[in-house]
Amino acid sequence: MKTVTHSMRFSIQACYLRFTALSLMPQLTRLLTSSMKHTKRYSAIFTASALISIISACDGTFPTKALENNEQEQQAQSTASGNKNNGSSINNSVDNPVNSPTDNNDNLWSHIRHGYQLNTKPQSNTIPAIGEQRINELITRYRKHPKDIFQQTEQARLYLHHIVSELEKNNMPTELALIPFVESRFDPFAYSSGRASGLWQFIPGTGKRFNMTQTWWHDERRDVIKSTQAAIDYFNYLHRFFDNDWLLAIAAYNAGEGTVKRAIKRNKKAGKATDFWSLPLPKQTQFYVPKLFAWARIIDTPERYALTLAPIQNAPVFTTIDIQSQIDLATFSEVSNMNIDDVYALNPAYNRWATDPQAPHELLVPIEKADNILTSLQSYPIEKRMQWQRYTVKPNDALSLIAKRFNTNTRSIQKANKLASSRIRVGQTLLIPTASKQSDFYQQSAEQRLTVRQNTSKKKNKSTKVKHITQAGDTLWSIGKKYQVKPSSIAYWNNMSEKDVLKNKQALVIWQDNATQAQLTLNNSANDSAEKRKVLYTVKSGDNLSFIAQRYSVSTKDIREWNDETLKKYLKPGQVLKLFVTVANRTL
Repeated sequence: MKTVTHSMRFSIQACYLRFTALSLMPQLTRLLTSSMKHTKRYSAIFTASALISIISACDGTFPTKALENNEQEQQAQSTASGNKNNGSSINNSVDNPVNSPTDNNDNLWSHIRHGYQLNTKPQSNTIPAIGEQRINELITRYRKHPKDIFQQTEQARLYLHHIVSELEKNNMPTELALIPFVESRFDPFAYSSGRASGLWQFIPGTGKRFNMTQTWWHDERRDVIKSTQAAIDYFNYLHRFFDNDWLLAIAAYNAGEGTVKRAIKRNKKAGKATDFWSLPLPKQTQFYVPKLFAWARIIDTPERYALTLAPIQNAPVFTTIDIQSQIDLATFSEVSNMNIDDVYALNPAYNRWATDPQAPHELLVPIEKADNILTSLQSYPIEKRMQWQRYTVKPNDALSLIAKRFNTNTRSIQKANKLASSRIRVGQTLLIPTASKQSDFYQQSAEQRLTVRQNTSKKKNKSTKVKHITQAGDTLWSIGKKYQVKPSSIAYWNNMSEKDVLKNKQALVIWQDNATQAQLTLNNSANDSAEKRKVLYTVKSGDNLSFIAQRYSVSTKDIREWNDETLKKYLKPGQVLKLFVTVANRTL
């Protein structure tokens, strides 16, 4: 009996006893029947009951066979401990994983499984061979990185219950709650090179389409509640648009309804099937639905793939409170007794060090702390919620420059000082909203996230950070060519899209491979020491600047600078251009 009681304390040990206990069930039955005739019947009943408790306590998220290596064993141990030791003030772990049976709705994973509506199971008659192949390839890839699976499911802990609840209110498949795994790895701060943002990765245009505000202070594409509602609205629209076909709706969420509609039209014209698996869609979209199916299978039967999921309590994590006015998030952190990172984790829509000065003034807080936080806020003076600094306007000042200097925006200064326009005069005194802490305290603000990204390189010991100041005519492609890096990498390091138009004198961070940098420095040194000769080139029919620049190993920007007085928008045959060519690079 002591052994059984001790085993019940540890979920992992209990789970390994699962098969043993199951195999003993016939013997337990005989023992129980036999013992009823003897004086020890109560002891036998309790023994059987205890073993049955172990069986039911084993969540299906634990392996039903010996773990393959020590890494997985450590993973199971950290999983069993939930999320208690991460320093967070937000807790949505099941306190005792042993008491989280697979079919117990106290575990959110079980609740999600019960809400599946898509036919995602292996050997489904609705999934063709190519679909099964893609799904299995993805699962094989995911299985190689159990730590990554663990990190993503832990990241989902704060948001998943809300998403599942909202889907169920709309009678939608709970598989859709797994879309953020595919889109953003359940990172509310995720930002793609296509300018998509948040858990659901809305691009700016779609965000506006579903009424999500995007301002200097606040981006509702990252708002957990607003973005989830927008995703549900979008999926419902797509589901109706494609005649209640969920797979086409999911594909359209990735590629756009126009792309899927055109693919259907092409297949109809060719006399081919128009289901998702038969459509000629972009490669990313062809793998989008299989990625969702792969995640659905992992969540459904993780033990089948020797993977581990930490139980998540099937209960609300957060609630919305009305804070009545703008507040510095550092001040709110102190008043609410919440870690500043937890404040941002529940309120990732806030870009800066304070909430939006415009109403509604709302924040998400842990549900168990809401009453205490509201009581603390009510006794905290509103005039102390923000810090203000007096500034006297100097010659050559502009409101935009002052706003940049104080890490705020012109609209906030205008509102605080009741200015009808951005016009200011020398000697005028302005009240400027300022952060109460140093900028690095607000680690999850947009500014600090960018700083962290720009100071981080996957090859930090083999690369050097370079600061590039853009000039007229610069593009990510031309800058990438200069430093021999990909335009997509430059976009990532600077938290921008590859399609963004560069501003003149914009500062960009670039991580350049050390070997590449050394070679380019050597080449530049050789070019600098080589003789440069002035060449007059007469434009011929069919010429363009790119062709001339390539022929003489110079840049189009240089040609424009050398001929800024005579060069018009279009080249004309007979026009004479002045070039300065390195003799070492060109035989004249």
